[in-house]
Amino acid sequence: MNIERFRQLVESYGTVPERWPADERDEALRLLGRSEDAQRIVNEESGLDDALARSAMDIDLSTLESRIMDEVDRQSGWVERLVGWLMPDLQHPATLWRPALAAGLPLVFGVFLGTSITFQGDPLTDTEDDMLILMGLTSIEVIETESLP
Repeated sequence: MNIERFRQLVESYGTVPERWPADERDEALRLLGRSEDAQRIVNEESGLDDALARSAMDIDLSTLESRIMDEVDRQSGWVERLVGWLMPDLQHPATLWRPALAAGLPLVFGVFLGTSITFQGDPLTDTEDDMLILMGLTSIEVIETESLP
């Protein structure tokens, strides 16, 4: 047993010798008894073992599935409530406004978005200016070609 293998044992299995593999335990204990480096490694790692022992929790796995399913049911409840709210009850005509509201919200959002967008310049004026420039260029070409002999 060398010090590197001892470090691997302590880092993997902790500082309690009963947790170490049985075939290496005797050699590791002998090394721990005669090596100051091994004792230092155990002292360094004992803090982690103590912290893990304090934080150990008793988890009841027998009810885990039912707790998970309860949480899924609780989380999926909002979808069912939303669909129930949107679907009108034909027995109560007062609920017919809900799907109309849901369908009209994108329209209202689109109108709001469309009115809030501003254009740089007037597109009609820009088109007229472009047409005048093109007409002027065409007129110059016609004049130049007709004046040539």
